[in-house]
Amino acid sequence: MPSIISYDPPDSVRDTKGFERFLREHVLPLGRGRKNVQISEGEVIIEGNRPGMLSLAANLIGPALTRLLEFRLEPVEELDPPGGWFGDLEPNSPTLLIERIGSPLHRPNGFHYEVPPFRIENRPAMDYGSVIDLAIDRYESNLEAVVRGTASALLSLAKQAIYFSQAPERSRIAFGKYEGIRDERNRLVFESTVFAEDVPWAKFP
Repeated sequence: MPSIISYDPPDSVRDTKGFERFLREHVLPLGRGRKNVQISEGEVIIEGNRPGMLSLAANLIGPALTRLLEFRLEPVEELDPPGGWFGDLEPNSPTLLIERIGSPLHRPNGFHYEVPPFRIENRPAMDYGSVIDLAIDRYESNLEAVVRGTASALLSLAKQAIYFSQAPERSRIAFGKYEGIRDERNRLVFESTVFAEDVPWAKFP
C-alpha cells in the first residue's frame, strides 16, 4: 500500500471521476472491493476485504469534506439485461447509510493520509470533535444500518478503514463510547473478512 492515500472527493454523486480515479489508484490493484453489513443487538458490523475497506474510506470521506450530506451503499444486483452487477455490498446485506451531522470540514486540497504501519495492539486516535450515532432503519424493502457522524468522526473512520485494510484476515476493531459513539450501549465494528470468490458478482467485467 502507498504510504500516502490521497482523495479529492466530488461534491455530487453524479460526478464519478474522482471516485473512479481513487478506485484505479488504490482499490482495483488489490482486487474487487467487497463489503457486507451485519446488524445485531447493539452492533453494526461492516465486513470488508482489503480493497473493500479502502473503498469504504472513500465513501466516508465524501460527506466529511463536501456538501454531500449522505451516501448510501446498497447490495449488488444483476443488471438487466444480464451481464454485469451494480452495487456496493454483498447480496442480501442490509443497506448502509453514511450521514454527516453538522457542517463539512474545509480541506481545499482534499484528503491526504500518511498511513502508519499496522500494529494489532495500536490504532490511530479519533479526531477531536468525533461524535457518532448508530441507528437501524428501513430503506425501501431492506433493513438499513445508519452511521451518522460529525465530519471529524467520518474522516476519522475513513482513516481507521485505511489503516485497518492492512490487518490480517479475521481481525476486527470496535468503536464505542471512547471513540465517540454517543450511546454507550452501541458499537460499530470493522471486520476483515474473506469472501467466496466463485460467485458472479465478484468477477471483474
